[in-house]
Amino acid sequence: MTFLKTADELRAVEWGRTYLWDLKFRKYEGNPKSISPPGKFINWFPAETVTENLAALDMAEFAGFLGADYNIPKSSSSFGISITFLDDINHSLSTWIANWINKEIMNGGDYVSTISESVKWVDIAKLNQDRSLQTMNSYLVMPKGEINFEGTSESDVPRYTMEFVAAFGPSTSASN
Repeated sequence: MTFLKTADELRAVEWGRTYLWDLKFRKYEGNPKSISPPGKFINWFPAETVTENLAALDMAEFAGFLGADYNIPKSSSSFGISITFLDDINHSLSTWIANWINKEIMNGGDYVSTISESVKWVDIAKLNQDRSLQTMNSYLVMPKGEINFEGTSESDVPRYTMEFVAAFGPSTSASN
């Protein structure tokens, strides 16, 4: 059995980086009333953080022989994405998400839209240190929960966090 012999073996590893990624929202072509992202957010942008569920496995537990409990794979839950983003001086992106919820999905409180009328694409591109594409995951998502404005007495950039649930995805493409 071979074990790590020196710290040089660790130094030889090219470790991944968590800051090399970009994000983009797109309209869903199957929904004619879908509104495009605002202004500069129509292109790729680096949100502050992205948490992307890459795999999900739910387990079934059952009682076994002599009181032992066992777990076996049962199903997979829906994929979720959480995005923390900085907004511009006009709160363009947070207003767009609020309109997505209030107008496109909830229709001003008159009725709830179908899934195909509620989703938009989000693309998450992971890059290498040269900013070349390594992989890109695309999801059809809809917002989950609420988006809130929080005013402070500090001079800071507006920061929002929104969770999304994937209705479809991930669809993965790789550069390799």
